[in-house]
Amino acid sequence: MNPFQFQFIRRLHLIAGLVLLIWVVMYFVTGWVLIHEPWFPRGPRKETTKHALTLAEPVATAEFVRQLEAAHGIGGQRRAPKPLAKGGWQFNWVRPGENTEAVVNSAASEVTITRTRFNPAGWAHGLHRLHGYRGGWAYWIWAAFMDLASAAMILFAASGVYLWWKTTRNKLPGVLCLGAGIVFTTVVVTHLL
Repeated sequence: MNPFQFQFIRRLHLIAGLVLLIWVVMYFVTGWVLIHEPWFPRGPRKETTKHALTLAEPVATAEFVRQLEAAHGIGGQRRAPKPLAKGGWQFNWVRPGENTEAVVNSAASEVTITRTRFNPAGWAHGLHRLHGYRGGWAYWIWAAFMDLASAAMILFAASGVYLWWKTTRNKLPGVLCLGAGIVFTTVVVTHLL
């Protein structure tokens, strides 16, 4: 390997590691809260309000949902609306620390809005599970950085293996560690399927 290639791979490895650092720390903290959930109860606090429905749009259309969000200050990632068995519609929005449910009655004359707010442990739980390119600009940026972190993770691992292979004379310990990691991951993934 020529010196230019070596320096390029080292720099790539370093940059990928720096990109990963903040995401790994965030996932460690939020994942730790999830794993030890009995130590960090989410403590939901529900608040339900009823409002007369004055929106002119047909229920369950995109424009109706946008007007509902604007009229009641609802934000977050919108889930698909669900028709209710007894008539009416249920709408849900999710964001870290808060879930919102809006139920429109069968006559489309009233909406019942229930906001469930969580303490910091609930916020960490929601942040850890946040995914998808929907919900507004902040969610798009979050998802784009998650994609960037995923690419950085692959680059970090691949460049690390490459640098280790090119610079280490005794490869047996590294081969054993790499093999053990591959076997462990394969066993866990196949067991969970």
